[in-house]
Amino acid sequence: MKKTGQRNCSRYFTIFFMNCADFRRTGSAALDLCYVACGRQHAYLEQNLKPWDYSGATVILREAGGTITDWENKEPPYLENSDILACVPQFREILRRLI
Repeated sequence: MKKTGQRNCSRYFTIFFMNCADFRRTGSAALDLCYVACGRQHAYLEQNLKPWDYSGATVILREAGGTITDWENKEPPYLENSDILACVPQFREILRRLI
């Protein structure tokens, strides 16, 4: 298994792109996670995020009923970089299978 940040991210994004309607990126992980929380986006996927980019928005997302894990379906490590998968519950298993 490769460490965070060493995967070929373009392969994953191609798979997701072929299985979804659209991609949107604001340039802010925290804002994108909040968009998942409020229903503007169904999922957020990113590689090698710093903890300060996702930690605060994790609370907002979970309070709204969303889920967030690393790409191995584990709790994100809040003291080191992580690959992040955040989504609404109904897409969780579909996205996990694509990764």
